[in-house]
Amino acid sequence: MTITARLKGASGRKLRLLCKLEGVSITDVIKESLEEYFDRHVPSAAPYEIGKNLFGRFSSGRGDLSINRKKYLRKKLREKHIRDSRN
Repeated sequence: MTITARLKGASGRKLRLLCKLEGVSITDVIKESLEEYFDRHVPSAAPYEIGKNLFGRFSSGRGDLSINRKKYLRKKLREKHIRDSRN
């Protein structure tokens, strides 16, 4: 992949000076910068590993919730309707 970037003002001057002082190319500095950015912002773990501390955290205690969700929802809505009609 080829990318073109334009740096105006101080950023461009600083980059050229840094490259000259360190004896590296602008491309090398940008590649290294991108790798550091990716290391900080892109998760290296699988999605399950990232969220496993959240799974089941607010458990209902019902092991069949995914199967009987409609039954439980109907029951909750009936209870709410009864409560609301009393007020």
